[in-house]
Amino acid sequence: MPITRLNTSSLTGVIIPNTSINNASLNSVTALPSGIDTGKVVQHTTSQGGSSGNSQSTSYVATGIKHSITPTSSSNKILVLFNFNVWTQGHTGSYYWAKSTAKIVRTIGGTSADLFSGRVNGGGGAIIPAYTYGFSLSQPALNYLDAPNTTAETEYELYLAFEELQSSNGTHYWNGQKNVTLMELIP
Repeated sequence: MPITRLNTSSLTGVIIPNTSINNASLNSVTALPSGIDTGKVVQHTTSQGGSSGNSQSTSYVATGIKHSITPTSSSNKILVLFNFNVWTQGHTGSYYWAKSTAKIVRTIGGTSADLFSGRVNGGGGAIIPAYTYGFSLSQPALNYLDAPNTTAETEYELYLAFEELQSSNGTHYWNGQKNVTLMELIP
């Protein structure tokens, strides 16, 4: 059988007979063929709002910004997305450095594990004009791809701490817009 090559940049009006190929039209494709089961989002859940509070601790403090998901398979992964507002306010004295960190903690059946931690106010910290009760606002996003290896309810919570304080007169505040999104993915 000879091969014919079409020299055209577009091909329109061609109909593939249904006897030649299944799902001949893109409009009739209802599912991917078997064996292509990776990269799908199995479930998606989002929590908005949440708690508000403050802390002056250099140790991690639970913020109450959290959300849970129950994986459908122990081999699936969970994409964890935290978006929140946090600000650091000075009280007395002069300028001082405040470096803030956050971490994501996963809890399954009462057992907790630290997953990820990172600076939430830039690499060098923030200089706070404390004598004017100044503040530094950050709107960080923390993302983590977790493999909890369970089908039990899994909770993810955000913790905050002062990593470094040049003065003891600083306070973290968290309130305003907060979003926690959890997506179960087939790896």
